[in-house]
Amino acid sequence: MSSSELNEAAIGGELKVTDAQLPDLVVGLIKVRDAHGRPADEDAEIVPYVAELTAILHNHGDALADETTTRVWVRGADIDREQRVIYTPVVPPGEEIEVTALWDIRDRRGEYVITATADAFGQITEIRKDNNSASIHVVVRDTRVDLI
Repeated sequence: MSSSELNEAAIGGELKVTDAQLPDLVVGLIKVRDAHGRPADEDAEIVPYVAELTAILHNHGDALADETTTRVWVRGADIDREQRVIYTPVVPPGEEIEVTALWDIRDRRGEYVITATADAFGQITEIRKDNNSASIHVVVRDTRVDLI
């Protein structure tokens, strides 16, 4: 049953899911790279006080995950807000994709929680929704961002 057939069945009130083939986006590894971790040739392209937040999204389902959005949220003593909403292209079954947001760490000090959420606004029908988010804890010191 395709996603559109599943939606039609749900609207019609008779939902019987048996061998449904649906995507399942899962946020895996979240990586952080600051100016100290960038190669010299890339360092000229991004200012030193900007860190890259990269989430790896996997499609563990049996169907294509349509294009959607991924949200990156940053929470700490001096900030608690959406950092970026990132366009996320189609992800075939069994494949993965990286999405990256930039974070201005100027005037930031201390511990933060970074959360990435795939399909942030529930745009696609999936096998599971409870695996769409993952978080990491980091500490910011000057222009350095380290995992804790």
